[in-house]
Amino acid sequence: MKAAKTLLASALALGVTPLALAEQAIEEVEVLGISSAQQFSVNAAASATADSGDLLKKIPGANANNNGPLSTIAQFRGMYGDRINVSIDGMASHGGCPNSMDSPLSYAPAAMLESLSVYRGIAPVSAAQQSIGGAFEATSKQGSFTSGETFEAHGEIEASAASAASANALFATVTASNNQHKIRIAALDESGDDYEYPDGEVTPTAYDRQRYELGYAFKQGVHTTAVEVIRNETGETGTPALPMDIEYVDTNIAKLGYTMQLDDSKVDFKLQNTDVEHVMTNYHMRENTDTTKYRRALVEDQGQEAKLVFEAQGAGIWRYGMDVHHSTHDVSLTNPNNAMFSLVNFNDTDNRINGVFVETEQKLSDSRGFDFGMRVNRVHMSTDEVSFSGMMGMMATHAATLRDAFNDSDRDQAEHNLDLVAKLHQRFGQHWKLSTELSQKTRSPSYQERYLWLPMESTGGLADGYNYMGDPDLDPETAQEINLGLEWQNGPHRVAPRLFYREVKDYIQGTTITPDAGDPVVTAAIALSTMMNGMAPLQFSNVDATLYGMDVEWMSQINQSLALRGTLSMVRGERDDINDNLYRISPDNLLVAADYQWRQLLSTIEVAGYNKQTRVSETNNEQETAGYTLVNLHFSYQAPYNLQLGFGVENLFDHEYHDHLGGYNRVSNSDVAVGDRLPGVGRNAYAKLKWTF
Repeated sequence: MKAAKTLLASALALGVTPLALAEQAIEEVEVLGISSAQQFSVNAAASATADSGDLLKKIPGANANNNGPLSTIAQFRGMYGDRINVSIDGMASHGGCPNSMDSPLSYAPAAMLESLSVYRGIAPVSAAQQSIGGAFEATSKQGSFTSGETFEAHGEIEASAASAASANALFATVTASNNQHKIRIAALDESGDDYEYPDGEVTPTAYDRQRYELGYAFKQGVHTTAVEVIRNETGETGTPALPMDIEYVDTNIAKLGYTMQLDDSKVDFKLQNTDVEHVMTNYHMRENTDTTKYRRALVEDQGQEAKLVFEAQGAGIWRYGMDVHHSTHDVSLTNPNNAMFSLVNFNDTDNRINGVFVETEQKLSDSRGFDFGMRVNRVHMSTDEVSFSGMMGMMATHAATLRDAFNDSDRDQAEHNLDLVAKLHQRFGQHWKLSTELSQKTRSPSYQERYLWLPMESTGGLADGYNYMGDPDLDPETAQEINLGLEWQNGPHRVAPRLFYREVKDYIQGTTITPDAGDPVVTAAIALSTMMNGMAPLQFSNVDATLYGMDVEWMSQINQSLALRGTLSMVRGERDDINDNLYRISPDNLLVAADYQWRQLLSTIEVAGYNKQTRVSETNNEQETAGYTLVNLHFSYQAPYNLQLGFGVENLFDHEYHDHLGGYNRVSNSDVAVGDRLPGVGRNAYAKLKWTF
């Protein structure tokens, strides 16, 4: 079964421009007359960015927390980080860094993507084990089987360059296949220098990444088996919003998949293993004149995922599935100038999630459909004892107090979480459709939120400048949500607004630790954090929160040459226990684009407007940001011999602006003052040349 796509998603799919719809029938694939799992997709080829996170800004309701050129964190309707699931080719992306330097999207380079999609509204329970805030699906270029026995070779080679960071990239993929065998090889090499903005350069924002993929698939009758190995090497890459930069991230990924496709049923099994070795420092890319404070962190991370789904069609569509996640995390800090200094941040920290789910799509009438899904997850987390050496004086005394308290605590937690999703879809006439969606979604705390025993910034990329303390006794988050979606489509014209309201019980948020002279742990945490960065720490705590807003996507084909499209996104995030806003919430934003086709040339002008953001978190000492508008130009020319030339200019008028989700500068050897908002990229001209064969 293929999930139904929106008209605009189809228009933006690779190889199909909105203008191409003028010369072909507009077809929306439907299941039982009702589309239950609509997704919105963007074409990764319509930009020269290295980071797939930049593509999220073209998706209604979505945005990206940008901590570095390859370290963006997906945001959807005000939620981000571990609250958002990012899957690549059907399996959850697994990063290793405790500060999300290798965020899930960093394993989906834009040059290698076919598309990037989000479930509009509430994601089905089958989409991910934990999708309390939404689910994104990245689809890579995989090649295809052919219809005959003779082997054929197909592929593409693409080279690109961009001015703002002197960036360049080279990507190549080749698939040799017939109707039974498919062998695919792909490679990517990309790098860039510190990016420029109107008043200087942002240091360090240089990046370096190589990726290699090798896959084989065998198809016989109704059976398809596939294996794939991936090597992802990220070299020296800056993350100026974080306290350290990437020295390297070496990741090995192995995948196994099996599918049996019958006329009215399907079995799908996927298995994935991820092995990450990662080193980050606070001295090799940024200035640090105090050698006693040099820090080098070694991260060793392993993850295993497995998913089995059985789907049957008959009296509606039914899906039954089970999935397993297992990850272990080890993080230690050293000082290359002090052999005595050592600190174990996380020691054999173990996270296991075993889930089972069932969901169904039912046709109630020719114009009405109903979906229901239920998932149960068992989550088990544990960690071993921690240690340190080489600290002196009161720092050692306070650290010993925290170490002993943590090692004596209960570091073994288990919980059972229940997710429920119900959707009702109703068509009115030929042009209107109303969707009502209800859900309860849950998320267990991350290992950082539970087991961060020393006040540090290993916070999954929050990047607010505070040290944090974990709490092993945190409760899971539980969100109850309602979505209302209205869609109108008349031929090549479409508009689809959606409203959402979400209450989150036990939302995990950093809160101020109240001084308590009678509590040695609290006293030690406050004293040690103050010695480190001059501020008392925050502690991950359970509070209550509410998120609500709306997002809209629309498109209109004016004639055979001109199409208009756009998105609007608005979200509010508020704490219910105190009068404060949630941290790092995207401001209201609007994207309007016009596509014009003239013979073989497609030209696009985009206008992206962001409102000022004054609804900021006082708890996180969040700064307000001003509004801004950017103009982008994109051109694509289809030349003979299967050559395609792309070129354009982003931020055409070289406007200086500050992305509210861009974080604060932590680096002294930069043209940006320490503590100031990081500016956005200045005028960026780019060119791409692609040969398809």
